[in-house]
Amino acid sequence: MRTDLEVKTNRASSAGGLNPEGLSFPASGSGPALHSAVQRAHERISIALADGTCRLPIVLCYIDYVYDCLAIGFADTTAAIRRAHRELSALAGGVPVRAFRCAPAVRHANKTGHNRPLVGGLLLWCPAGGGTNGKGTLCIAATRSGVAGFVTCGHVVGAKGSDVFQPQSTSQQFKVGTATEVTNYNGVAASDSAFVTLEASVQATANAIWKSSSTNYTVTGISAAPGFGTDVSMQGASTAKTLRSGKIRGDNVTVTFSDGGTLTGQLLADYQSEKGDSGAPVFTDPQAGSSVELIGMNVGAAKPGDTNPAPDPKWLPADGAYAIISPWANIKSDLGLD
Repeated sequence: MRTDLEVKTNRASSAGGLNPEGLSFPASGSGPALHSAVQRAHERISIALADGTCRLPIVLCYIDYVYDCLAIGFADTTAAIRRAHRELSALAGGVPVRAFRCAPAVRHANKTGHNRPLVGGLLLWCPAGGGTNGKGTLCIAATRSGVAGFVTCGHVVGAKGSDVFQPQSTSQQFKVGTATEVTNYNGVAASDSAFVTLEASVQATANAIWKSSSTNYTVTGISAAPGFGTDVSMQGASTAKTLRSGKIRGDNVTVTFSDGGTLTGQLLADYQSEKGDSGAPVFTDPQAGSSVELIGMNVGAAKPGDTNPAPDPKWLPADGAYAIISPWANIKSDLGLD
């Protein structure tokens, strides 16, 4: 969804009339010749935006057919636009330009689609990782030693150095980061987690978890260790829109995995955890609101025989497996998060 803009339409004269921000660019002819030049400039800037070679904070670029000039929206201040005058003039090739400020473009989609900025609950793709078909879920934005990034499951990324994409694609334009810290999830650890350092061009919204195509849940704090029977919710990417909810059925549990890995101090819940949900944020029941407290991260599912102590059999979910949650305190300590 793009933000609607209210833009003044001041015609750029052949001498380079003032546009809404007071910038002036000389025209290069008039009539059909000028129109062709404007079209070429538009194509040139569109290509530079698509391949990442444009360093200017351009949000949108289009041809103003009424005044036969190039209209360019900037996600920056007037002063910054003025400083970019020379580079913008070179890109435009001397055609008249109408520059104006506008809000950054924000793309909204379901959890499995392309979303920017990043928020918790989105589908991640890591071909080098150990997740199901490389799929996993983004937990939450975080920082480590002052470096911006996000948290997901260790087994989703596999190892340090793995490239992470959002959504499912190996195209470099969809790369969102590189795994720079991974716990010993296939040995003995207190969490199955990883920290992914963001690409310079990618942003992640702090304390935000996907709620709908136009809204997010807001994390207002970290929940104290939830007791037995506490209502919890999980926003995983195995479904495009569905929020899964359940109750805590075990705490301080040791879980043994088929690969030999052991996780200690885990929580168990009775919501359904499916393939692709690894890394999903788990939080307090939002009920009818949007404010939640973060509990931890969904890391998989376990049958009673793989847990110690095993919960009372009467709480066993219909699919025969409990969802496993690595508590946030364990994740923060294991990864050395700020």
